[in-house]
Amino acid sequence: MARVISLAIDLNINIVSFKGGGAVNTIPRECTLRVIVPNNNCDNFREIINREFNIIKDELQPIEPNVSLSIENVQSCDTCYDSYSTQKILDVISLSPNGAIRMNPYLPEETQTSISLSVIGLEENKLYIHFFARSDSLNQLKEVKRCLECLSRQTGCTISNAFNEFPGWEPNPNSSIFVTLKESYDQLKLYPTPPRVYSVHAGLECGLIIGRYPDMQCVSIGPLITNAHTPDEALHVETTAPFYAILKNTISSFAVNNQKL
Repeated sequence: MARVISLAIDLNINIVSFKGGGAVNTIPRECTLRVIVPNNNCDNFREIINREFNIIKDELQPIEPNVSLSIENVQSCDTCYDSYSTQKILDVISLSPNGAIRMNPYLPEETQTSISLSVIGLEENKLYIHFFARSDSLNQLKEVKRCLECLSRQTGCTISNAFNEFPGWEPNPNSSIFVTLKESYDQLKLYPTPPRVYSVHAGLECGLIIGRYPDMQCVSIGPLITNAHTPDEALHVETTAPFYAILKNTISSFAVNNQKL
């Protein structure tokens, strides 16, 4: 939204309100912006906004084919942000990191570190932005925090302490728990295809557990979930029974062989 509106800044627009996203740990899918546009610039405003949005729509076509934008005339208001504040708001948002930051050097097709600009709003004459960083590396999370601190200094913002932190967890594909789990998958033949082995750069309980028990082995498995971390998150119930069977078989194998995790 900031990218689109910034192109119309020379039309003497003023921001009235700006709100986007929902929960901090979900990927935002909607945003609402109210601006005041001089009557003699309304046609140019619509032209600029629609032209840039069509460019963005083409860029997102493979992953967000249903992205949409609507422009509506609403009743005027008595208060708005002045030109300087409007420009500053758009500048801060435009400079804010959002998306993939680093790919996993051991799994080149997987993202290791990313950040989401999850929630944004204007409240009591202040702009607030909530970021949600994800990584399987604690050092990478620290680097993301340092970069946000640099951004806050350069833009005159303040930054809060991190909250709801999850420690990083770097999986070990050579661990006995992983090897046994894969063997269980192959033995039971509940799926027609080989298991998909991959890394996720999300906050997992594995990181918390290993933080307390560093010598314990961990692996993360589960039934199929689609649209994770969005309002459309859904569990495919039919995948829970095969998942449970593989889990039981893996645990039984460890018990029979008297192995420790």
